[in-house]
Amino acid sequence: NFKIESIGRQKAIVKIKEAIEFLNYVGKDYDSFKHGAILDMSKSYIFYDTNGNFQWDAESIQVSNQLANRRLSALYPDEFYAFPFATQKTIKWADKSIFRSNSSAILEDKIVYLWRFLECIFAHLPMNKGDDIKKKVSSALLTKYAEKRKQYLSLFIGNAAHNSDHKTLNISITPNELRKRLHKIHKDDEDILTLSEFIDYPFLNEKFADYQYMEKPIDYQDAHDYYSMVMKEAHEQRNSILHQGVSCYSTLKKLNSCLFNLIIRFRRAIMEQLIENPTLSIEDAIEQLHTEGISYLPKKRLEQ
Repeated sequence: NFKIESIGRQKAIVKIKEAIEFLNYVGKDYDSFKHGAILDMSKSYIFYDTNGNFQWDAESIQVSNQLANRRLSALYPDEFYAFPFATQKTIKWADKSIFRSNSSAILEDKIVYLWRFLECIFAHLPMNKGDDIKKKVSSALLTKYAEKRKQYLSLFIGNAAHNSDHKTLNISITPNELRKRLHKIHKDDEDILTLSEFIDYPFLNEKFADYQYMEKPIDYQDAHDYYSMVMKEAHEQRNSILHQGVSCYSTLKKLNSCLFNLIIRFRRAIMEQLIENPTLSIEDAIEQLHTEGISYLPKKRLEQ
């Protein structure tokens, strides 16, 4: 009886930890770079385990802050529940690694768990699958590159303006007016370049110029080389940490600044592909993204 009770207590602790990691994740809005604990602690949250798949009662996740509600809807939109059950189960199981990476303060853990997410998503591959993961993630990320690069720079500029001192940036409108304009920009009702009329700061002026000239042809090969490098370094660090117990601090710091966002972009690309065609398997969705991604690369480089 004592052994059964001990095992039950350990399993309960694991589930509580997973629940906390999930709540911590939905309590942050990564799209607008707003962070903080915003859950309503006066409410109850119901979590349960079905056939080894971490679940939650949607009715119990009712938080007072609209950012967390929006984050939860973005994570699992209504269309998600039209996916085959096996697909839903795989995505939710893989997401636990993202939640764990997000909650950990240890750089090594962050990288290991982000790579574990990829291993769960690529579960259909044989055990020796590192090269396939690196290749297909790097190419899949190209499918949303043109669309996302302007969006990310817009968010970067807006975040800098919102969190910086008005006098330092020589902002000529009131903080309240700035907030109203940023809200319109976030809803795509206004272009980020309109802020250039009210801000005069060298660094942001340069970013406004970068945004303005993003219409020029995209160097997809350069982007692909960058993604490939990040994936290679992440895989190497993961292997070094797990198999040798060592890591390179400078590489971990660099990966910590970019890998999380790339993994979230990859996950989002898969979700969008599945929403367009819910009957697809995850494997087929990744293959379609991979095929589309490599179509942007110069043919001469592909033949080499």
